[in-house]
Amino acid sequence: MGAILFALLTGFGAFTQQFWVPAHAGTDQNGYLVGGRMIANFGSAGFKPEDPYTFVGRMWIAAPDGRYFPKYPLGLPVLVAVVFKAVGPTAVYFISPICMILALLAVFLTVRLVAGSFAGLLGTAIVATSPVTLGLTNNPNSHAATLCFVAWGMYLLLGWWQRPTFWRAALAGLFLGCAATIRYSEALLGLPLLAVLLFNLHWRRGRSWAQVATLLGCWMMPILVLLTANRISIGTWTGYDATNESTGFDARYFARNWEPMVRQLAGTALFFTLPLSLLGLIQLFARNWKLALVLWAWILPGVLLYTSYYWAPDNLGIGYMRFLLSVFPPLALGAAWCLTRLAFVAAAPPWTLRWLVGPLAALVLVLGAGAYNVWAALPTLENDRHRSLAVAEAAEKVMTQANVPAGSVLFGPREMLHHLQFVANDRLYSTEEFDRRYIRSLERVDPDEPSALQPERAAALYRLLKDKSDRDLAGLLRELTAKALNEHRRVFAIVPDSDGLPLSFADSRFEPGDGRAFAKREVLTWTEPEMSLVGVRGRRGGGPGGAWRAPVRERTSPGVSWRLVEITSDQRSGGPE
Repeated sequence: MGAILFALLTGFGAFTQQFWVPAHAGTDQNGYLVGGRMIANFGSAGFKPEDPYTFVGRMWIAAPDGRYFPKYPLGLPVLVAVVFKAVGPTAVYFISPICMILALLAVFLTVRLVAGSFAGLLGTAIVATSPVTLGLTNNPNSHAATLCFVAWGMYLLLGWWQRPTFWRAALAGLFLGCAATIRYSEALLGLPLLAVLLFNLHWRRGRSWAQVATLLGCWMMPILVLLTANRISIGTWTGYDATNESTGFDARYFARNWEPMVRQLAGTALFFTLPLSLLGLIQLFARNWKLALVLWAWILPGVLLYTSYYWAPDNLGIGYMRFLLSVFPPLALGAAWCLTRLAFVAAAPPWTLRWLVGPLAALVLVLGAGAYNVWAALPTLENDRHRSLAVAEAAEKVMTQANVPAGSVLFGPREMLHHLQFVANDRLYSTEEFDRRYIRSLERVDPDEPSALQPERAAALYRLLKDKSDRDLAGLLRELTAKALNEHRRVFAIVPDSDGLPLSFADSRFEPGDGRAFAKREVLTWTEPEMSLVGVRGRRGGGPGGAWRAPVRERTSPGVSWRLVEITSDQRSGGPE
């Protein structure tokens, strides 16, 4: 079994590495990665922008002292900081793949602990081939690391239940506590932890009480450290308090979301195996009701919480299902339990059914569903790789080919700045924030409703820019450029091949208004490769079967052409003042 497990994990790693790129355009990822870099370099995740227009990712919140902090918990940024400091920024992008492989190993050990080695292989294959797992393996966000800490914490917790020792108690509590410092919602694992604690406590034994205290203390310690750090740095217990997202759970959302939740969980996350999971976990009550209760306490709180969440996209992508990745192990355990017990339905099953037909049928079912899931995930994996490659190429053009010096000023699209803020040392400005359409969108951020963008941030920026015309915005860009040039900084802009406000502010038609003159020099040009766009054919109007259909390539998008332009003072006019 060890050789088969090794082959499974090696194959998983080799397959997912085809899509690995050391870059990402995501706004969530920016919060984790840049926060980690700040910790590595300055000992704090916070930073203070140079001016109100300096680029700050949407997942950052403003503290009372003017500094900005990631709204996410510090667990993953601390891990990023350690790797960044020890190895460098590229190595940070290996955190999620390594964590995912380690998590799959923990899934195998957990299922084997309950149902045996063959069931462990089945459960591992179910989790490994889920499109959600595949889509998050190379993604530098919190989900792979969370799954790793949760899976190992629950394995150690169940192991402590079987063989109580101080080291198992300490490690189980520490892993589960650290999981909550990566994603706040993993604090709900305190429920299965308390259940195991009560089932395993021997009331008259001092050693048992000491182990329970060790377990609880190691679980609470990282959580208390996180909450204290939040209170000191941002003035609230969590970053989500500042965006009202900590109150974004309500029964009205549950009524709206339960059907998409079930459909996506059964059709995208755990295709074909979810009914077997539920059946197996129900069957388990007859065999070991305490263990079944612990597993349901692992699953239900998280599922109910995110079914009641305000942000629940109704589509078949992994955007919604990623919140539930950490409950896949017990669901896979339930499916593996069910499949490996099918041969024992008969009172006296023949040996062929017990040792040949039953295991072979279980293997065929799991491999068949897994093959379908891998095929369904391919377009998404390819598109994610393409988007990351586009960002990586832009960074390579800026940092290597153009050799933009550190400390330069760079205007560019938000998606590229998300990565450049992590790998470069420049002053960044998002061209989006000088666009009237984006400015109008800030007005729609409700200060009393949950929002990804901090309402106070949106309101402050809107007050600064709401009355500015396109000409005023161009004038503001000219002021920022003149200031940078007067500070002897070089100024660059990444712009699409079609000119717009982000580059036209340097045109001579604005000169009479402010007396400044700029020259433009094209440094580099490049074109992204074509990208296949993913669609879900037949999802609407196709009956219930539409929920089971895989993403397909529907059309191809031509690659965008980009230019890196340097903006300098026009020496003929004496330059900016």
